[in-house]
Amino acid sequence: NPAFQVRGSMVVSRFRKLDRILDYKCKLAGVPLRRVFAAYSSKICHRCGEEVRRSEDRQTVWCDHCGYQGHADENAAVNIGRRSLYKKAEWPDYRAFHRSFRV
Repeated sequence: NPAFQVRGSMVVSRFRKLDRILDYKCKLAGVPLRRVFAAYSSKICHRCGEEVRRSEDRQTVWCDHCGYQGHADENAAVNIGRRSLYKKAEWPDYRAFHRSFRV
């Protein structure tokens, strides 16, 4: 059964189940479901689009460019939320897209 792969079989099947539920619920609500690329989302400052540094415990990030300091997961969540608006044809890369949100 392809739903149960050898590497992380339970994790893969759980994410597939979540994906099916989200797809179903979004169709019911009439809301489009957009999957985004989440990798490296905590490495970019959500305020200015520049690269952030991380603390030793990897929990906190800070940006030398704009002075932002905050939790890495919160920074990543904002970036992931914005990526649903990203259209590759309109932007040369993710960094330029993220820089457009500068405050």
